Amino acid sequence: MECDKDEAKKAMDIAEKKITEKDYNGAKTFANKAQRLFPNHDGLKQLLTIIEVYISGEKKFAGEADWYGILGVDPCSVDEVLKKQYRKLALMLHPDKNKCKGADGAFQLLSEAWSHLSDTSKRTLYNEKRGLEPPGMGSSPFVSSGQKESLTFRTKCDKCGAQHEFLRLYVNLTLFCPKCRMSFVCAEEITPSRSAYSNSQNATNEAANDTLKRGFAESQETDADTGSTNSDLRNCKKPETNDSYMPSPFSGK
Repeated sequence: MECDKDEAKKAMDIAEKKITEKDYNGAKTFANKAQRLFPNHDGLKQLLTIIEVYISGEKKFAGEADWYGILGVDPCSVDEVLKKQYRKLALMLHPDKNKCKGADGAFQLLSEAWSHLSDTSKRTLYNEKRGLEPPGMGSSPFVSSGQKESLTFRTKCDKCGAQHEFLRLYVNLTLFCPKCRMSFVCAEEITPSRSAYSNSQNATNEAANDTLKRGFAESQETDADTGSTNSDLRNCKKPETNDSYMPSPFSGK
């Protein structure tokens, strides 16, 4: 067991050297070897995280790093998930907590990722470049087209006229147009489908009201056939009781 621990430490030292040489795939090879030899070695988890951050940082999408990969989250994750993951990695990678070589550079990449993804405008532009769905939408089979439509809205850039679809949480916020890169206020446009949906809802409500009216009229006719009316019911009195047979609380009976 001690032999395995010593060999794991040697593999970790080589992995750190590979990091300084910017050979991140080579560093991952030796870090994985250390994990096989002694998975609970001090600092190994932190070292593996550093390497994964650097590898993700080398991947490029439309000229930018894989910010989601650096954070280790799904691109469709909501803001709360991103925030929780960032705090977790920040504690693990901060140079005051992580003494492995390369921790400072990995922490810098993590900070840049958070800067891009925590800003609504920057994240929207980044998602457009990567051709991603709006955050929180994804392609889940449990979200119907009607539900997706209710979660998004249509807007139009007043600078170039380009139309876009965003999550409803961005309504009336100022974003950058993915086409002309100019800022504009995301005012909601009422689409024909939404107008038709509203009309259909009104028609449904009117039909329900007609049904209730017909049911009330029929009940009135039934009462008339039986010879009873609402006024008869109001005039109907309870049978009187003879108070002389009721014991008085003051009579002592």
